Amino acid sequence: QRHGQRMVQHAYGKQCLDGRIIFGGDRIRCRDDDHETSSETFQSSREHVSKMLPFVADAEIEGTWAGIMPFSMDGKPLIGDLAALGLPCLWVVTGFGPHGIMEGPGAGKAVATSVIKGDPLPQVLEPASPTRCVMRDVDP
Repeated sequence: QRHGQRMVQHAYGKQCLDGRIIFGGDRIRCRDDDHETSSETFQSSREHVSKMLPFVADAEIEGTWAGIMPFSMDGKPLIGDLAALGLPCLWVVTGFGPHGIMEGPGAGKAVATSVIKGDPLPQVLEPASPTRCVMRDVDP
């Protein structure tokens, strides 16, 4: 939402092996400790999915959930070590937002390979360096 107005709505779904159907997919800015679902958000998501799959409108609801989708400050992934921040043995692979399921495993493999072999990350990942988000001076 931007200025209280919804700009886009998302829906992610799958059918489980036991036949149940699971849907989710709203992006709402919230506090770090807010893991609650709201009836307003739930109803909005249900109506959205029902437009694509009308039978969902009358389906029994088994439960709801909320989770954190990690976005970086600039909306791009953060991949690399935090040595420049004084944390030489800490690496991060985060900030993929809704693309983490698709992109996270490859980035994780690249980081693991670099750590194990002691090689630098592939040059293509340089723009994803977490140091681009540092908002204070860091001693080299």
